[in-house]
Amino acid sequence: MLYEVQTTTAAAALAACWALESFIPIISADRIGAERFRHLLLGALNAVPAVVIAGVLAIADAGSQLFGFGLLNLVPLSPWVAVIVGFLILDLSQYACHVFMHKIPLMWRIHAVHHHAEHMESTTAFRFHTLEIVAHGMVLLPLVLLLGIRVHDIAIYNAILIPMSLFHHANVKLPIGVERVLGLVIVTPGLHRMHHSRWQPQTDSNYSAVLSIWDRVFGTLTMTDRPETISVGLDGFGPEHTRTIKGMLLTPFSSARAGMGTPPGSDDSPDAAEDLGKAGIPTKTPRPTPKVRQQKACNDPVSVRV
Repeated sequence: MLYEVQTTTAAAALAACWALESFIPIISADRIGAERFRHLLLGALNAVPAVVIAGVLAIADAGSQLFGFGLLNLVPLSPWVAVIVGFLILDLSQYACHVFMHKIPLMWRIHAVHHHAEHMESTTAFRFHTLEIVAHGMVLLPLVLLLGIRVHDIAIYNAILIPMSLFHHANVKLPIGVERVLGLVIVTPGLHRMHHSRWQPQTDSNYSAVLSIWDRVFGTLTMTDRPETISVGLDGFGPEHTRTIKGMLLTPFSSARAGMGTPPGSDDSPDAAEDLGKAGIPTKTPRPTPKVRQQKACNDPVSVRV
């Protein structure tokens, strides 16, 4: 039943996002038809390992309940409180996993598939390498076994996460007031567009998946009232990596590396100039050639991504 609800809410959210993208886009997007198809196809391919992972988690959940594993099984909680606690734990784990995807070089090479999309639109929410789907499943397994998160908790969370992900990836420009108010609670299109910026200091921010509170608590929140000035994607990858399913799946194993990018408002790349032009913003004088993308360590200045 929960999985049927999950599918229904995802389909309804996708239809709503497509409608909003038609009426209030951040930038004019006239080449996203093929990209949408590729994202949906990749999402369908990733459904196969997702089903396998769901089966493994169901077995782990049954074992956890049978043998009394998991901290939450030791605490008497009402059903609704348990669902809320489970949701918060899962959303925090999603935030932490996302940070690791950016900070661990090997994981970044996998996660780069999501970030080197040339346009930001709702179906970008499905643009993940298959290995990343497996990695997220591996993160969920100890949550089930050690903390006692139930499979239905995960299903409920996903029924909220998927529509929210479609929404905050959407090419939708909300009124500034609405963006600010919603951003106090949830991740908005403006907040997440910042995360998809070509400029690494902006890419390494706004990691939250549903609730924006985690970025506020851990100091990784970056805001803007002009999301149209942000050019999305990653320097260092060509059409052979970004525009085919084969290229996306082979990206982690290729020699291509993400560039440092350039600050919003510059026109160092054709894509940046194109995005700014579509938003009606004049481009500025080109900056020097972008540096190799680097990775911020915990307390160190920078460490090179590989």
